[in-house]
Amino acid sequence: MKGNSPVATLLARWRQEAAELTERYSQAALAGLTSKHIQELEDALQQDADELLNLTEAAAVCGYTDDSLGRMVREGKLENHGRRHAPLVRKGDLPRKPHLREVSKTPTVPLTREQIALAVVNR
Repeated sequence: MKGNSPVATLLARWRQEAAELTERYSQAALAGLTSKHIQELEDALQQDADELLNLTEAAAVCGYTDDSLGRMVREGKLENHGRRHAPLVRKGDLPRKPHLREVSKTPTVPLTREQIALAVVNR
């Protein structure tokens, strides 16, 4: 996600609004703000999905090579929103490599030599 993406901009503004409202207003005001934020997030996500990318940019997002994406455009599997020799694809239409969908959120902790040896011996 880019630093100035619609979602990043919304999050920064929401944090500021929440801090101000928490100090001054009631639960009803916070509930109204939450509804407003839901709509703004849906709009920002749609705007992000509608972003047009060239094949190199698209490859960095989805994990496929630009050649593979070019083939998908030629075969009609991806709609070309650009010109014939300068294709643009919609970010929300990009396929995702399976390995990119299942990224572990658990940080990897390096093991010591002793831990590795014990794991091998106790296998």
